[in-house]
Amino acid sequence: MFPSSAFNWQLGTTASTVLNLGAAPAMVSRLLSSGHFVVAIDPDHEAIARLQQRFWQAYQERRLILIAGSIEHLPLLPKSIDVAIVNKSLNANIDLHKACTELANVLTDTGWVTGNNMSRDDTVPWVRRLTKLLRSIDETAMTGDFTNKNHERLLENKYFPSTDSHNFRLWIPISRVDMLKMVETHHSVSALTQVARDELLAQAAKIYDEAAIGGDLRLPFVLNCWRAYVDRAEITIPVSLDTEAPWFSLK
Repeated sequence: MFPSSAFNWQLGTTASTVLNLGAAPAMVSRLLSSGHFVVAIDPDHEAIARLQQRFWQAYQERRLILIAGSIEHLPLLPKSIDVAIVNKSLNANIDLHKACTELANVLTDTGWVTGNNMSRDDTVPWVRRLTKLLRSIDETAMTGDFTNKNHERLLENKYFPSTDSHNFRLWIPISRVDMLKMVETHHSVSALTQVARDELLAQAAKIYDEAAIGGDLRLPFVLNCWRAYVDRAEITIPVSLDTEAPWFSLK
């Protein structure tokens, strides 16, 4: 699903030391197979244990460092990370200023933070028709926006004054059965009477059949990837190491 063009744009084409915050197994696998040295950090100890088991060889070869920790307290030496991948680690519960300070400290002088957001492209005619149908019973249906808004605050942080972004188009196949299931399980549809629900599903099926012409449809999405480059001149807080915490040297 995640295109190579987007992956290469976010990470660059040169093998680097990459901090993967949130430690998604699929991303860890892709980073390792691309030749990157990976530091995976997740607050969930069980998730870290599963990663260790799954990527045991890379862990043994020290191509993968696994740490149970958080984005607000990175136990890494300054200037030890080339690229930091965030995404889900930028949740509403964190102290974003503290997280930005930590990220800025561990990045190299030419390093950057990267993430992505995805939204559905509702300009495609059949998607627009389906959206109109569902919004006839629920005006909030099919917003199509899966953006983590917290990343916008990071892009405004003084430690990352220079940013860049690029959009990539994704087409995700969806069968007739899956599309009707998606419609049927929507909470507003589930609340309808049986007669009304059957009528709405029949209209949804007609939209699919007229657009697919015997084949499966593809849902169109836009993947917005972004990079925020650290400016060490903006880092005014002296770096101090917490002597009570474990610190990892990656070199």
